[in-house]
Amino acid sequence: MSKHIKTNIANLYYTITSKGLKNYIGMIYKDKQRYKRTFGTVKLIKAKKDLKNFRLEIINQLENFTFNDVFNEYITISKRLQSPKEIKTKLSINSNHLHILSYLNIESIKYTDCQKVINKALDKGLKPKTAKNIKAVIQVVFNFAIKQQYTDNNPATLIEIPKFDNKQYLKINKLQASELFKNILLFENKVIRDIMLFGFHARRLSECLTLQWYQVNLEDGFYTLPAQKNKSKKHLEFSMNDILLKMFKDRYKFALDNDQFSKDDYVFINQNTKTKYSSISKSFKRLKINSNIPVEDFRFHDFRHLFGTYAINELNKTIEEVSHTLGHSGIEVTQMYVTKDKNTSKRVCGDYIDFITSNIKDIDNES
Repeated sequence: MSKHIKTNIANLYYTITSKGLKNYIGMIYKDKQRYKRTFGTVKLIKAKKDLKNFRLEIINQLENFTFNDVFNEYITISKRLQSPKEIKTKLSINSNHLHILSYLNIESIKYTDCQKVINKALDKGLKPKTAKNIKAVIQVVFNFAIKQQYTDNNPATLIEIPKFDNKQYLKINKLQASELFKNILLFENKVIRDIMLFGFHARRLSECLTLQWYQVNLEDGFYTLPAQKNKSKKHLEFSMNDILLKMFKDRYKFALDNDQFSKDDYVFINQNTKTKYSSISKSFKRLKINSNIPVEDFRFHDFRHLFGTYAINELNKTIEEVSHTLGHSGIEVTQMYVTKDKNTSKRVCGDYIDFITSNIKDIDNES
């Protein structure tokens, strides 16, 4: 039997005939069944067209080749390409918001079906930003369907969402932030104290809780966030300041003393369960109460907003510097921390004119 050789087109294979020609074959797997059709020794462009028609036949025959089918296939294929948190978020969005699409034939879904999903979410009082996340999931499923040649169109690109302000506004002031930091250092549970201290350095909670010793280089004073553990999908490296370096050295000593150190061990181990923390919400709530900060006014993620806002607007750090420290995929994401000041244009124009005229000795006399 001739070996089936994959092409770079999903579900399209070929065998080599005795005359050395490519004999194209379409094979589609659905519900553990294989559907096969031979297209013959035709040109590739003809084989692609035949494959498309074959797909449509299978879809029409089964009648249940639905949005949900494509979504589940997408999740299976992309599991190794995304973090567990991203997969969990997509599964949650599909479960809670995409019922309208779930059992519709992927080929028959129109823009209006997709827009109804968004309208329903907005009618429930969900924010436009959440609607944007829902739209993103619908889009990615249709992009996958197009790659698989299940459909030619992505109706989700036409979805409309009300404009919204993406600016991040802090609800605590500098004095409260100082009190927060002081109470982190005084927190009684030292492991949770160190998690919050790491978070104060602009790290996401998931980055803190899943940190493993192979990511920490104490000798050279830096730590890494692998692509699968951060939202930018890039390998990131960060040098430690003195506070972080001391914290990690103390944690390393504790791990050695308690036989909790290997390269694959988590840095922050719950001493009751002997594994990583799944949540620190109760401790974080107590920290806010101790710092006289209303519980609803500050989330763990707001450590990043606190850093971004003060680093750009008070410390005059460049957007590029702040973007790198936050681990953003690009500076456009970091722009949301910039506070607009009506005096900015006056100051910038003044500095610009001063620079241009700096070599003119007496501009008033010459004019």
